[in-house]
Formats: sequence, C-alpha cells, structure tokens
Amino acid sequence: MPDPPAIRPTADLWAATTLGRHSAAASVLWMRTVTRYVALEDPDPETARWIEEAILTCASLDPRWRVPSTYGSLMLGSMGEVDAYERVLEAAAHQWPDDPWYPTALGMSRYLHRQDPEGAARWLDWAAGVSDASPIYTYAAARMRRRADNGAVP
Repeated sequence: MPDPPAIRPTADLWAATTLGRHSAAASVLWMRTVTRYVALEDPDPETARWIEEAILTCASLDPRWRVPSTYGSLMLGSMGEVDAYERVLEAAAHQWPDDPWYPTALGMSRYLHRQDPEGAARWLDWAAGVSDASPIYTYAAARMRRRADNGAVP
C-alpha cells in the first residue's frame, strides 16, 4: 500500500494550497482521494478516516459539487466502513436536502446494516418530502414502519 498522504484533508489547508480557489482545491483533493482508493490493496481504518475527511472537505470546499459525497460514500461502503459511509450520507443529506438519493441510501443502510426499520423509515420519509419525489419513498417508508411494528428485521 502507498504511504499515507502527508497533508490531511482540511478545507483551510487545501484552499491555501490552491491559492483560495476552492473548487480547484476540491478537484485536486478528489483526484488524490480516488487515487488513494484505487491503490488500496487492504483497506485499513486510517485510510478510511483519510478518505472520509477528504470527502467531507471536498463538500465544504465546493458546496455545489455532489460527486465526492455520492461516490465517496460508496467507496467507504465498499471498504466495509459503514459508520463512515453513513456519516458522509447524513452530511450530504443536510447539505443537499433537495436530493432524495442521500436520505434513501442512508435509510437503506439503516435497514440492511443496522436492522433498524424505524430509522430507515425516518430517512425514507425525508426522501419522500423532497419536492417532486417519487411516491416509492412514501411506500417504502410505510413498509419499513410495518416491519418495525411487527418486529421484523431483514
């Protein structure tokens, strides 16, 4: 595995290294993050923490750019880092409350990884509340609630 990056992914430091060009900083950091992920042979907690910090920093540097939060969360999930995966999804759901993908993904993670149908239903309710949301979110939240009421788990 390559040596860990020397520069921690903090917004101030990355903005400074790109002379205040926040979008450019996010792009450079995202490229570094993808490179780090692709080079992984054996995922480890330190690399996962670095990737999570980098994703959250990208979202802070360029609040319009959703790619790092979307694909970065999937990277963390593929590494088996469910807590980090969910933290990134929750941050993204709050940053982009008009996007139903993040609360839906978080709801499904709560259901599949945590066996928490009530928690899943709460996140699916959020997705259902987004303007022009598909009725499937309301249906899915109701199904999760029925499972919670019946004590069913996946």
